[in-house]
Amino acid sequence: MCRTTHSTARTTASRRNSSVGTSRGSRTASNLSAEAAWNITTGSSNIIVAVIDTGVAIDHPDLAANIWTNPGEIDGNGIDDDGDGYVDDIHGWDFYNND
Repeated sequence: MCRTTHSTARTTASRRNSSVGTSRGSRTASNLSAEAAWNITTGSSNIIVAVIDTGVAIDHPDLAANIWTNPGEIDGNGIDDDGDGYVDDIHGWDFYNND
């Protein structure tokens, strides 16, 4: 999971024109009406976005400062500090690899 600011999300979205899979085929970032959404809201730093994908490069320069960190976990201690059933889930959980 990551927390993004509107500038990070907009910059990242405008740099790539990747295909997004849907039940009706694929769509590109350019036809998702993302730019129109900026006229309604530019987001909030209080919003947490869950990424369902093959992975997120949490050390990527455009994302690193905005990656969500679980305040209830102590990284690397092998204990489920926050009691949610996931050990060391410092930046969320990878349910595919169970880590």
